Amino acid sequence: MNDSNPQSTPESETTNSGQSSNPLDKVKDFLTTGGDKKKWTKVAIVGAAVIVVMGVLGFMVWGIALWAMMNSIGDPSGSAHSSSYGVIKTMEVNITMYSPNLGSNNCDSASGGGGSTADGGKFFFDGGKIKWKKGSKILDHVFAESQDDNIIPWGKIDEQAVVIPGFMNDTPIEVHDHYGANVHRGEGKNNFLDLSYTCGEGNEIVAQLKAVQKKQGVTQSEIGSHEGGITVKVNIVEYNNGVFSGFGPDISGRYYPPMGEMMKKVVSVNRSPHGSAGHGLFWTNGFGLIRGFSFNQSPDGAIDYNFNKPEPVYASFDGKVTKTKYMHRSSYGRGAGVLWITGDDRQTGAIYAHITFAQGIKKGTVVKRGQIIGTIAPKCASSAVDQCVDFRGSIHLHFQFYALDSSNQIRGFTKSELLKLFPIR
Repeated sequence: MNDSNPQSTPESETTNSGQSSNPLDKVKDFLTTGGDKKKWTKVAIVGAAVIVVMGVLGFMVWGIALWAMMNSIGDPSGSAHSSSYGVIKTMEVNITMYSPNLGSNNCDSASGGGGSTADGGKFFFDGGKIKWKKGSKILDHVFAESQDDNIIPWGKIDEQAVVIPGFMNDTPIEVHDHYGANVHRGEGKNNFLDLSYTCGEGNEIVAQLKAVQKKQGVTQSEIGSHEGGITVKVNIVEYNNGVFSGFGPDISGRYYPPMGEMMKKVVSVNRSPHGSAGHGLFWTNGFGLIRGFSFNQSPDGAIDYNFNKPEPVYASFDGKVTKTKYMHRSSYGRGAGVLWITGDDRQTGAIYAHITFAQGIKKGTVVKRGQIIGTIAPKCASSAVDQCVDFRGSIHLHFQFYALDSSNQIRGFTKSELLKLFPIR
């Protein structure tokens, strides 16, 4: 019998839809879209869109990674601030507070006391804030201890200080006062320290101290509770912050190192170059107009000398302070003071940033090579502090240096050139 629908061979096998069921034919049909140009155009458009989307996503991932890297670098080192002072002893104390009665600061009229401290220093009211001063040293807070000096010997108050771990960024707080006899029960036996403060910051300080106490797991002492004190553990540390003034030791060379003999104690220098994201250069217009010369910036034309604690900063040459900025602020936060010094030869210049100014340093001050012009600014203890820094990373001196080169141009030295001019090891 003749079959009107003869069996198809495997080579010609099709599905009910008329399409080949052979796997190789399916692949071929997919790749060629069956010769359908419209279908091929759609596939091409979809493919291109996928490539664009993947490219955008890849770029975003790369950007996020770069952002994270730059934030870890920080300004300048990326390392968290930590105290590296030598610990003499650790002890529990009861922290109380007193606010000197000056100007409109009269919230503690009962026991705040007057404007002087037992070591000859004075409190003063400046821009709504209580500060302490002796000579050229100005501090935002000081401690008063018992008259039996059981916490820091009175003869050591310029060499030792108190660090409350986790409080005010571990900033060492110096003792410069005695509290009155019988103010606290048991006098020194119960280890009281009275912290000077401005009325408006009292709640902030109490909140910080209570947070420290909770983190330390310290049990509040009964005497401390009775006196209104907060019991915490403190470290008594070696801290010769002194009053930096005068001149540094004799160091040969045309230019004096900006950190003097402490150049060999530099912890590290900045990793990322100045001029890149996260690092900038200060303008040279602070040097003033110099006939026939202009101060030219160089790529990576600055260096950051990182330290663990404030150290004195020196003038590198004879000259004059031509510009000051008492409180520099940037996207990183508070950056303390900035100085521009122009050389007497009118061919050199230097910029010192993130420092506190030495006594008498202001615009127009004449300085000499090796003279102390300031101190590396400490970390900000609170929102009530002025000349301090609150950027991420180590405290440091930002230094820019300019001198006449062989082409008769005043040019900024690069980081590598500064490391050769002022070796750190």
